[in-house]
Amino acid sequence: MINLENKENCYGCGMCEVVCPQKNIKIIRSEEGFYVPKILDKNKCVNCGLCEKICPYQNKENVLKSRHLETYAIFSKDDKVLKTSSSGGVAHEISKLFFNDGYKVCGVKYNYEFNRAEHFIAEKESDLELMKGSKYIQSYTVGAFKKFDSKNKWLVFGTPCQIDAIRRWIKLKNIEDNYILVDIFCHGVPSYLLWEKYLEYQSKKHNIENFSNINFRDKKFGWHAITISLSNGLKKVNNRSRRFDLFYGFFLSDVCLNSCCYENCKFKNAKSSADIRLGDLWGEKYQNNNKGVSGVITYNNKGEQIIKELRNSCNINTEQIDVITACQIKNTLKTPSIRKKVIKNLAKKNSSIQVIFTCAILSKMIFVIIPQTILRKLLNLIKMNRGI
Repeated sequence: MINLENKENCYGCGMCEVVCPQKNIKIIRSEEGFYVPKILDKNKCVNCGLCEKICPYQNKENVLKSRHLETYAIFSKDDKVLKTSSSGGVAHEISKLFFNDGYKVCGVKYNYEFNRAEHFIAEKESDLELMKGSKYIQSYTVGAFKKFDSKNKWLVFGTPCQIDAIRRWIKLKNIEDNYILVDIFCHGVPSYLLWEKYLEYQSKKHNIENFSNINFRDKKFGWHAITISLSNGLKKVNNRSRRFDLFYGFFLSDVCLNSCCYENCKFKNAKSSADIRLGDLWGEKYQNNNKGVSGVITYNNKGEQIIKELRNSCNINTEQIDVITACQIKNTLKTPSIRKKVIKNLAKKNSSIQVIFTCAILSKMIFVIIPQTILRKLLNLIKMNRGI
């Protein structure tokens, strides 16, 4: 049985619920706002070990030894695809290519009923539009992942940890040939407590209820602006820059990511279990490009074949620059000392997201500028002088 003594030691991929033959595992949301597994009845477990075999967290080694073949800069030739995609539109072009070739395509959409990101299976080509654009929150996977089979051919998009779990499962089933796996350059996933607090804040500030359209990367002000937009169909809110947006302020300062996204992330740099990896290609070379460019790494012949098949729909350049550095945080992140406090404050019903953010950033700055040992001595001196 999978070890659930510490629920923080979990990527939340959901595959343990998918593979359990006893249907004895349920993915729930933790108090910190992340998806975690729950054992329903310990006595029901038959010790088959499947949940342990496919777990990307408890298996310390990555399922594949990452060896990228080539790195590319790619963007769609279709301006409409570029405008409505987060970066270069490569994910959409890959989806369309394989959907029309008879593959089942599994990607992520935003569910407005539950205000969450979730994996789903495209039933028609227009469904691929729902997969467009990054969703910078953890996706609920179980409903879609339970539909995987050995009869059909599958194209699956996910975070590196989700793709690693799927790779472990299809290796066990000996059906790797039926699957093409695509992961992303991942910064980590923030708590849903943040996302819900953010929606509440925007709703009150702009007097908008029941958002019907959310775009995490609206390109109204260009690719580099990283603009989030929210609309109820009648009124639209654009936050022009990540520097002035509370959601991105929390997300990019790393103060409320999933605990496993810090020191225990095994997928930084080029480490991957996918056939191909995609992400924004930042850096000096494309700093004046306002439409979007995707950085792409291929890991095997499947990945290379995808590149060949994209040449009709995309502009493709083999890049000599370090795509990995330009797209991805290369090293693991250090868990901020204020993380638990931030998440605890986000969980409070009447807490102010502006105040939480201000306190978090000030605290982080203090701990970065002043070493903690010196800071503790200063605080002790203050207490002594005040007779505390």
